[in-house]
Amino acid sequence: MRLRGVSTQYEPHERLVRRSLGAYDVLTPLLIAGWLLAPAGFALATIPSATVPGVVVAHRAASTGIYIGSPSLALLPDGSYVASHDEFGPRSAEHTQAITHVYGSNDRGESWRRLSTIEGSFWSSLFTHRGTLYLLGPDKHHGNVLIRRSSDGGRTWTTPGNATTGLLRADGQYHCAPMPVLEHNGRLWRAMERRDPPEAWGTHYRAGVMSLPVDADPLVAANWTWAEFLPSDRAWNGGDMGGWLEGNVVATPDGRLVNLLRVHVRQPDEKMAWVDISPDGRKLSFDPATGFLPFTGGAKKFVIRRDPQTSRYVALATVVPERHRRESPSSIRNTLALLDSADLRTWEVRCVLLYHPDTARHGFQYPDFQFDGADLVAVVRTAYDDGEGGAHNAHDANFLTFHRWRDFRRLTVADSVVGLGAGWTEGGGLFPELFNAGRLWLNRRVQEQVLLGLLQGVSRSFYLTVRILPRPVREPIAVAYLLARIADTLADTDALPVERRIEELRLLRDRIDSHHSAAVVLDAMVGSRTTPGERELLRWVENLINIVDTTPPETRDPIRNVLHTITTGQELDLIRFGAAGGDRLIALQTDAELDDYTYRVAGVRGRVLDQGDADAPVSAGLAGFQGADDAGRTLWQGAAAREHPARSAGRPSPGPLLPA
Repeated sequence: MRLRGVSTQYEPHERLVRRSLGAYDVLTPLLIAGWLLAPAGFALATIPSATVPGVVVAHRAASTGIYIGSPSLALLPDGSYVASHDEFGPRSAEHTQAITHVYGSNDRGESWRRLSTIEGSFWSSLFTHRGTLYLLGPDKHHGNVLIRRSSDGGRTWTTPGNATTGLLRADGQYHCAPMPVLEHNGRLWRAMERRDPPEAWGTHYRAGVMSLPVDADPLVAANWTWAEFLPSDRAWNGGDMGGWLEGNVVATPDGRLVNLLRVHVRQPDEKMAWVDISPDGRKLSFDPATGFLPFTGGAKKFVIRRDPQTSRYVALATVVPERHRRESPSSIRNTLALLDSADLRTWEVRCVLLYHPDTARHGFQYPDFQFDGADLVAVVRTAYDDGEGGAHNAHDANFLTFHRWRDFRRLTVADSVVGLGAGWTEGGGLFPELFNAGRLWLNRRVQEQVLLGLLQGVSRSFYLTVRILPRPVREPIAVAYLLARIADTLADTDALPVERRIEELRLLRDRIDSHHSAAVVLDAMVGSRTTPGERELLRWVENLINIVDTTPPETRDPIRNVLHTITTGQELDLIRFGAAGGDRLIALQTDAELDDYTYRVAGVRGRVLDQGDADAPVSAGLAGFQGADDAGRTLWQGAAAREHPARSAGRPSPGPLLPA
């Protein structure tokens, strides 16, 4: 039987007697305490979401069937910012007359207001040219190419009615994302793909580039030069070539122009495609033998700009940490990183900027950024918790968020929101080591978010309650629960024999008690009953132990004590009931055994509330919750009685509860 907070999800009786410590309810008294601390009249539906990283520019609940796409950002000469996004999804107008919203900020991104809504704009880029703001992109999904001009900072826009007022291509089937518009050698340059033949997504996209003399009117179609669109071949890249798209036009160090495109692949190794652009902008060329370059994040949209101060190339990309590496990397969107290159061919991950441990419904994707002096500012299509059910999935974002990374040129791996502990030394490759299941640390800015994300993956109701606990107790209770849950998963795995599980539990307990410093790696413990949330949690065991190790003694010691009792109880459970299963049940024999059993099952959890210094965070945050061990015993015996009412009739003795 597992109690997910207060839910009643039951398992067969033999599971109850074989397992003493269902860590789903490892801290049930704490759960009750969380409710006691909630304001009067508080409803779970109104619990505020975990803090969304950055500044929220726009939000759209997943229940609307409309999602937030295509972020773009421009900095105006007067110092104000303009951002935009479009709408996509089953209830949007993306396939008929797409909608784009434009927002403005006069305080350098601290707050935003909507400036305008445009009908007939999709996948579009904001950019400034000679002090004027423009918006360039298709009018719908695979539509015509339009450009609009705003003379008042995005409040009003011209109407692209014909070839002299912004209708640049009327033959349809165009595709892009909000990609940079580059000024180089007296011309403006931008990538644009076309679907030919008009079938499917990605497979038939042809790479293209459009350019314009800097002194020509951008709204006049005849002023633009278009390169001949270049098809791809499914046989390229060893047969792993699902299409290329969303290219970045960039000038190489020697002044040549290239189009660096996202490559849709099945295999985990992500790449970009290097396409050469002729000096006149009319011809593209590609060598499939040398044109695919390793680029982490290359299976999703990435954006590249050249730093005007250092002349190095800077990219924001949605990368895949080693711990999340698998096929179909385009579906993994939970990590945004800052990348750096001197030559566009060799890239280094400088810093992980945004991260969430869940890959299914959290994403930081489709970034667009600008240089703002010493800072890098960006807008991101963000899928995150919102108190309204969260994002539909990692791809279908519910937020547009703004971010500022101050003094970004000095950022290093040590500034990452997820990074390596003090024991790590550089060398032998940067990025894989950054996320291996070794001894990691979390930047304090996101540690709480990561803990809540892990909780959400393994216990929805406990996650909802922990979120509203006072801040001083929220983290230690979350860490204690997660470590107990790891121990429970280990004790319950079907991947190891009982003897090996006992051995691993002892190693885990000794590591938590700080009796040794050898890293605990539990990936091999995954069994057939292990859920995706549990698999992810197992990879974070060292992070959680490190948090305990660095917690002040008045909080650390109660956590260690309760976890010590829980894990010794699990060990005893495996020794007592390891042979149980199927039709064979093993009973406790005495009242003393039952009392010890129920104490380890539930009563000990309350001890984390009343141990140690009364002024310590754990004790002070939940002061007055006395008798928690007795309450835990009562909760467990009541749960067992609910599961087996016929057996519990008459008396609360070992026999009826745990029959032979």
